[in-house]
Amino acid sequence: MSEPIRVCDYKVLHAVEWAREKAKAGLGALIWFHHDAAGKWLQEALREAGIETLWCPSESVMKGANARVLDPANANRILVTSMGGHGTGKNLQHFEHQLFFQFPRKADLLEQVIGRTHRNGQMADELIAHTMNTLTFDHLNTAACLVDSLYIHQTTGSRQKAIYAAWNPLPKVYPEDFLRERGFVDVVQLDAQARAALEEKFGPLEKS
Repeated sequence: MSEPIRVCDYKVLHAVEWAREKAKAGLGALIWFHHDAAGKWLQEALREAGIETLWCPSESVMKGANARVLDPANANRILVTSMGGHGTGKNLQHFEHQLFFQFPRKADLLEQVIGRTHRNGQMADELIAHTMNTLTFDHLNTAACLVDSLYIHQTTGSRQKAIYAAWNPLPKVYPEDFLRERGFVDVVQLDAQARAALEEKFGPLEKS
């Protein structure tokens, strides 16, 4: 059995500070994680910092996690929440604030996660999803996700929230071949029209 190794905590510390600001303001939030090991690390750091949170992995990992996420009474609390466990099929419009501690690679998962709060019954006039994209990998991962989102957007006619949302700052976008060379071998190939639409939205494609 493999054991995760904790190497650098700067993202964990940044997420703790983000959560501290929300807690001081009395605001609830969803902090989304993809890998359980990363979520556990963050949960431990938040508790060590004295920030009260609810741990919400998938229901298969912890019985009762679904009830925690779905309960509107927890809307003013901070939940460390699994994308795999709670990023699809749930009505979470009682939450407004959210942080992607880890950004998803899959475009359909990103669409679903954003859709948990961006739905009928949401009382906020505007939703802001915060990201933590700082490393080269983060930018490449986000770019691959956006390429796939644009492909879905163009080919199916299903408007993708990641495409029509306002980004600040704009994420970096890269050519598909560039992404494949760096390990994102499953990224889709855009046609000229779709690539032009990507550049119109996010600016010229990066080459390095």
